[in-house]
Amino acid sequence: MYRKVFISHASEDKDDAEFIYDFLKSNHYEPWLDFKALKAGMQWDYEIEQALRESDFIIILLSKVATNKRGYIQREIKRMDRYSEEKLSDDIYILPILIDDCEVPRSLSKYQYMKTSQTDFADNLVESLDFQREKYLETVAISDITLEDCIQRSSSYKLKTALPVDYNIDYYVCRENSFFDAKYINSFIERDMYDLIDTYRNAVYDDLEYMSGMPNMKHAYIHISNSIKIHSLNLLSVTTDISEYSGGVHPNHYKSHRHFSLNPERTLQFKNFIDYEYLDEWLADRAKIYDQHFLVGFAKDINEDNIDFYWDNDNL
Repeated sequence: MYRKVFISHASEDKDDAEFIYDFLKSNHYEPWLDFKALKAGMQWDYEIEQALRESDFIIILLSKVATNKRGYIQREIKRMDRYSEEKLSDDIYILPILIDDCEVPRSLSKYQYMKTSQTDFADNLVESLDFQREKYLETVAISDITLEDCIQRSSSYKLKTALPVDYNIDYYVCRENSFFDAKYINSFIERDMYDLIDTYRNAVYDDLEYMSGMPNMKHAYIHISNSIKIHSLNLLSVTTDISEYSGGVHPNHYKSHRHFSLNPERTLQFKNFIDYEYLDEWLADRAKIYDQHFLVGFAKDINEDNIDFYWDNDNL
């Protein structure tokens, strides 16, 4: 929902348009690009108008070629203006993107633009789209929220007590929906975040004198984020990513996972996926397939307190 992006470009800027098209697709948006969508025999003018009418966002690529092309910008702006009138004045709808050092046409000067040459261009583009999507989704009835829209970015947590390190805590939670109890899942996500903050805060203040003497302490940081995967109507996983550096030889990066059964909601353990009675046999099979013979005989050391696991389409 609210993922359709119309990409307007001059034919000479085809490569840049295709790059943005691929980037948006990889970030779960649904871009529309004329040479990707139009097939032989289609009425291209009708198809373009239809795509514009259905789009939630419009990206217009600006370049020296495009802005100097007689009538191109004026024609595109006229198309867009018809649909922008239906939006609120503070909605992000038209996004001008400069792909070279061209001059922004006066008709587009009221919109904040971005440049592909900016180091944070990709992040800024997705953040702008995500920001507006959230505004749209806030107006949608709970019964109309789709399963794929059940996930939303949380407000980044701000520590009231300053740490002597750089920190960033940015994570996702579940939006209230008609498929599962979001509050139940979110209570675990929030608790995990607070536990991580508390653990790191204790570690820092317990060793503050030692750490302050580390030559690289000024570069110390803690970054915490997560991702939520809804596997089905009955299964959901949360992956938490931690990256931290405390002035030592190298930074540390690690993940932890929590899995839930839905309807009714409950946390899942490793034993819910693998029968411990057959764990020796299962590990021996993995050892043979992946040439990791250290796994043989390892089953006796595995318990619910020391195992962390995840899966994809191919492997557990």
